[in-house]
Amino acid sequence: MQNKNSKEHLYEDIGLLLLLLMLSITAVLMMLSQNIVVNIIYLIITMGILIVTYFMGIIPSLLANMVFIAFQTVVMLYEYFGLNHEIQWSLLFWLIMPLLISLTMYLSTRSQIALQKANSDLHAALVERGAFDQQTNLRTMVAHVEDAGVFIETSRRFEIPVSTLIIKIRYFNDLRRMMSDRQL
Repeated sequence: MQNKNSKEHLYEDIGLLLLLLMLSITAVLMMLSQNIVVNIIYLIITMGILIVTYFMGIIPSLLANMVFIAFQTVVMLYEYFGLNHEIQWSLLFWLIMPLLISLTMYLSTRSQIALQKANSDLHAALVERGAFDQQTNLRTMVAHVEDAGVFIETSRRFEIPVSTLIIKIRYFNDLRRMMSDRQL
């Protein structure tokens, strides 16, 4: 288990370093291309794809990247054929960089997302188990009091007599230790 955990942390660290490297390369290439407006638009779209990567996973991210590549291709073809402008080869890095940044971000955040899911599962299990006593597998007094309103309303609506009894024995664990199972 320790070996698997250390490998996950290693992949996460490598992913983070690669993400920083990809973002740095993107910043340098943006400066070299001299197309400020197009770079800003593509950067905003790339940030949107990164948000999709973080919240939805790798498959929707890859689909969003493919849509982005198709969008860029259509824009380049329109400029070349429709407006008779030359293709700006300096913007070619935008075809591959968002995809690489998405992959490295997924690599660096994969275990964090798994931990968040495990945390929410544990929280749901805690809430579910909080309604039951672990020793007796009976509902706890807190759960009984919370559900009492439902029982009372059902009793009133259908005119069914309902009686409940809660017995709380102080120091039950101490009594259990002192007595045998038969005596208890």
